[in-house]
Amino acid sequence: MALPTNSVRIIKVQKAGNGWLYESVVVRLKPTLSIEDFKEELQGRGYRDITVRVSGGRQLVLSFQSVEAMKEKLPFMKDWLTAWCESVEEWEDSMVLEQVRQVWLSCYGVPLVLWNNKTFCSIGIEWGEVLILDEDTANLKAFHCGKVKVATRHMGAINHTLNLECKGILYPVRICEEQTIVSQIVKEY
Repeated sequence: MALPTNSVRIIKVQKAGNGWLYESVVVRLKPTLSIEDFKEELQGRGYRDITVRVSGGRQLVLSFQSVEAMKEKLPFMKDWLTAWCESVEEWEDSMVLEQVRQVWLSCYGVPLVLWNNKTFCSIGIEWGEVLILDEDTANLKAFHCGKVKVATRHMGAINHTLNLECKGILYPVRICEEQTIVSQIVKEY
């Protein structure tokens, strides 16, 4: 039986195999810090036995070897974790992690007179939190399309046309989510 095109499927599932969560804390990095820098800091402080799992957006799940290890190490980590993170919380069953994806948005048709970092940040904010602008976009090196990376809760593929308005004039701009696999293939050739 075919489902109507506007319906959402519901699939019944069960919790299984996630005991490691009870040996974990969920942290949310501050906006100016990167996941890679955080991992390096953790390693540099000698916490090589902690597994870092990227959850989406700026959230990470830090898993310890055991609940005891977590209870023992966490008090010594609190000071620097507070400097790096907006929040640090031990896992609880009631927690729901952010469903966030990091995606590059390609912006086609942005007029040169409007080509600036503020314009691209304004576009990116429409879909989520702006993380970074592409180097060529920010440094005015190429104008075929501008790129902005966002953390978005939007789960569907982003593919829209919008209008930029400046002094009463509307400029249509196409915004497309960069498809990761396509980007990787293009970069290889």
